[in-house]
Amino acid sequence: MIPVPEPKLDHLYQEVILDHNKNPRNFKALADANVSSHGYNPLCGDDYHVYLKIDPKGLIHDASFQGSGCAISKASASIMTTMIKGRRAEEAGKIKKSFLDFMIKDELHPKDKPYIERLMLFEGVKEFPVRVKCATLAWRALEDALKQYEFEHANVSYHMFEKGEAKEMDEIKLSAEMTPNPNTIKFLVNRQFLESGSFDFPTREKAKDSPLALKLFEIDSVNGVLIGTNFITVTKEPHADWQTIAPTVATAIQEFFASGGEAISKDALPSANEGGNSLIEQKIKQILDAEIRPAVARDGGDIVFYGYQDGIVTLHLQGACSSCPSSIMTLKMGVEHRLKQAVPEIKEVVQV
Repeated sequence: MIPVPEPKLDHLYQEVILDHNKNPRNFKALADANVSSHGYNPLCGDDYHVYLKIDPKGLIHDASFQGSGCAISKASASIMTTMIKGRRAEEAGKIKKSFLDFMIKDELHPKDKPYIERLMLFEGVKEFPVRVKCATLAWRALEDALKQYEFEHANVSYHMFEKGEAKEMDEIKLSAEMTPNPNTIKFLVNRQFLESGSFDFPTREKAKDSPLALKLFEIDSVNGVLIGTNFITVTKEPHADWQTIAPTVATAIQEFFASGGEAISKDALPSANEGGNSLIEQKIKQILDAEIRPAVARDGGDIVFYGYQDGIVTLHLQGACSSCPSSIMTLKMGVEHRLKQAVPEIKEVVQV
């Protein structure tokens, strides 16, 4: 494992965090949960399931979590479950959004502060970007669980929760999220345009199979596009300013889908080699697809399998991961460690 030099963390582990880590609240599987979600951090191995029992009117009767991870991730999950029990899904969604905004943005809007007063103790985590994923892991799982509830109860919209108003579900809705890569933003769209996987377009020349990517490459300073199941990751030139580019990109995406365009041409080929079909290769792809790729997709990236030979696994990092400052740590400390646990024959994981 590659050592990661960090400043002293004493001030980060405050008394409340240590207490929730030692005595986690609601730490159990919820037998009568009607929605659940899995959160996995490939960088450090934090792994949790979040369980919710929500009635048809949106009241969260119970919430719990189970799994393993560092003190920050466990404490955050513990505090989260205590905060959302007894609240409506709408309010839980607002708390979730406020906390995630708080962790990834420099400033928090005054209207969001009342929702997360108890969570301000995690402010110290923001000084250590590697740890932000730990603090937000359970909240990302909560986000997925609330989306499941939305899909099962069409009369209650999770997207409406964040907007505070009722709108038709066929309206093109877009939200932007910063990623660990400062040059990349993930744009979420309220529809699914791929069944699984992703298509990576690192240059305009390689975007011929994607009308959407071609449109985005027309914007100055856009130098990379990745299209996932329900999101578009856009990478800018290092010298460009997101304040200028992001609104233009968002408008282009909304106009494209409003016009009925297809993100990917029907004859487009996947951007990765499917590799062989040995038992080891099947196991590697199973872990990647079930655990690692969904986690990486939350940050606007993808990791695809290219091959396995003589104990060496070859992967390709795409989207936000391709040039992210923490990509090597993700690959070595997270992905390699997890794959070696499952497949002892693996000696090393390398990037192509």
